[in-house]
Amino acid sequence: MILEFNGTSWTTIAELEGLEVDGNAGSAVVMSKDGTRVAFGAPNAEGGGYVAMYAEGPDGTWSIVGDVLHASGISGSTAFGMALSLSADGRVLAVGDRYATL
Repeated sequence: MILEFNGTSWTTIAELEGLEVDGNAGSAVVMSKDGTRVAFGAPNAEGGGYVAMYAEGPDGTWSIVGDVLHASGISGSTAFGMALSLSADGRVLAVGDRYATL
């Protein structure tokens, strides 16, 4: 859920949902400096976890940016997306998984 403070109260501007019921989507959340991009991790999702990035469009709607990132192909990954860091402009994303072997 993305909320905005209008000076008096918080208003919901977007409700983003995970791709799986039991994936723990939102365990890690990061937002760009200007608030127009947000990424969240789902480290308990099937297959070792995933990360989804969303961006706010000119009309105020939020949609997925690029592909959803999955842990497939990462040796030992069982918690992909448990930690995230996003650059200020929202163009560079770092994803953590304490169990992965690189």
